Amino acid sequence: MDKAAIFHRPESEMGYLTKQNKYCVRLRTRHGDFARIRVIYGAPCAEALRNIEGNTWAFDQLEMTKYLVNGEFDYWEALLPVSSKHRIKYAFRLLDATDGEYLYDENALKIFNLQNVAQMRGFITPYLNKCGQKISNDWAQKTVWYRVMPDRFANGDETSDPEGADDWNNDPMKDSLFGGDLQGIIDHLDHLQRLGFNGLYLTPVFSAYSGHKFDTIDFFQVDKNFGTKETLKKLVEAAHNRGMHVMMDICCDHLSDFSLEWQDVRHYSERSSYAKWFLIDKYPVRYVPSDIPDYAKMLTYEAVDDNPHQPRLNFENAEVQDMFSNVFGYWTRNFGIDAWCLNNADELPDSFKQRLKDELRVLDPSVMLVSKGRFKANDGSENVLDAVFSNSYSCEIVDAFTKGDVTPIDLSDSQVQTASKRRSSAIPCDILEFDAPDTIRLINACGGNEELLRSLLAFSFMQIQAPCFLYGTEDLLSVKGEEKDENSGEQPFLNAIQSPSLQPTMKWEKEKQNVTMTRFVSHLTAIRRKYSEILTKGSFEWGQCSNKTGFITFTRRLGKQQLFCCFNLGYGSIRIVTPKNAKLLLSQNLMEKDSRLGKQGFVIVEM
Repeated sequence: MDKAAIFHRPESEMGYLTKQNKYCVRLRTRHGDFARIRVIYGAPCAEALRNIEGNTWAFDQLEMTKYLVNGEFDYWEALLPVSSKHRIKYAFRLLDATDGEYLYDENALKIFNLQNVAQMRGFITPYLNKCGQKISNDWAQKTVWYRVMPDRFANGDETSDPEGADDWNNDPMKDSLFGGDLQGIIDHLDHLQRLGFNGLYLTPVFSAYSGHKFDTIDFFQVDKNFGTKETLKKLVEAAHNRGMHVMMDICCDHLSDFSLEWQDVRHYSERSSYAKWFLIDKYPVRYVPSDIPDYAKMLTYEAVDDNPHQPRLNFENAEVQDMFSNVFGYWTRNFGIDAWCLNNADELPDSFKQRLKDELRVLDPSVMLVSKGRFKANDGSENVLDAVFSNSYSCEIVDAFTKGDVTPIDLSDSQVQTASKRRSSAIPCDILEFDAPDTIRLINACGGNEELLRSLLAFSFMQIQAPCFLYGTEDLLSVKGEEKDENSGEQPFLNAIQSPSLQPTMKWEKEKQNVTMTRFVSHLTAIRRKYSEILTKGSFEWGQCSNKTGFITFTRRLGKQQLFCCFNLGYGSIRIVTPKNAKLLLSQNLMEKDSRLGKQGFVIVEM
């Protein structure tokens, strides 16, 4: 028994009140050390009765279940009822394989007996205020997201095309505008529905200078090249009618230098009504240009990545917070937006995020706020918003499949570490995204290897988090000249090697579409929908993983239902044996007669 591996941290992701008004407790132990674990719990005030009446502390017991397993640790979980006293005292009763029993509380690990239970201090919760408002974003746990850049997806209204729009089939340049719009998305919602996607994730649609619209000028206006507010409302309603939810991108940490607020500061300096909206070191606001248009030296104000065209906003200013509060409220209330992705959310104050969450809950209890951290290391630090983009884990998956720098055992450890940092109710709403507008395409990261891409995608769909596609992945849409950066210390998926303006346009001609890949994606989404309960609520148990031969196995389990998955990341074939009663759901390079799984092969079966 490894005593040092036994760990519980109260009032964290290992002890918290759920929206079902249960208190979730978790415990970590060394893998295989214990056969069963129970939580013993009761009201702390029972101690007073014991002292007065001479009685022992009255407690109940609840069996814990293993929800995460790998070769190093077991993670256990139980949901405790919250009594009318609104406080809980609890500890853990650990039973090993030889019938040895131990008591783990706040102080130490002891032999389990009633005397030690009576003398223990235990873990004691603060007063637990039951959730007065029902919050329901369970829909997000069953969502598979499809991310669209409107300018590059489809042109449905040529009257809104920008002046001098590029030909749709041209290679993109940094200042390219192709004329894609919201009507074009409406026209192709059936395509998303046939593929099985039920979540539409839009890059910014607000008024901006560029084609990608991350440089917002006015948060209260739809960009004129995308259409009108009426078109956006029509798009959201059309998506809802197809059972789809809509998520919008927003960057709250900066404004474009074309915005009226920044122009006012440039003109009036410290006399501007918006001077305190920005982080300005010295007036007048100036910078020294460089050979790179989006980089400057000697700025007299703070800007994102020293990009002089993206001055940072000051979130200590109440007017800035009020402005964004009105922005989120306006679009949620009037257009029915279901979710918001807050880019660079790790750089926003928790107080503002909490205020935003509380205000939007009044408008729509089911609305979801998702954090996309600026730095991948911050994935698990979000403790206010509803979900996060699991960038660190996405990065590990891509590296394991495309470069091999992350071994199968390291990948299993990464998955467990990622899941253990997040509340179990939040993980299914978290999002796995492998390529984005400002990163290389996933097919390019796979070196153009379609089998490798399919294997990676199949692996992602078996995870707890919700998968997210970038438009065109189903047709192997790629960017010319993109290569895996073998010498980079960063993972290819996070290499911001390009502007979003360099993303290609969607190809709608039938001869340019990949029928095999499209059919494969449809199979994946169908499996995700059919087995959503086990994939989002079931345990994740790692099986055999070999760094030598490069294969990984894991089981997803919920009650009596099991899904077994095996992926071959190595260079040769491996032997695989599945039970005769197993139902094959999806496979690649499976040689059933020889019971072998080829290179870049995988098998997913229902047991």
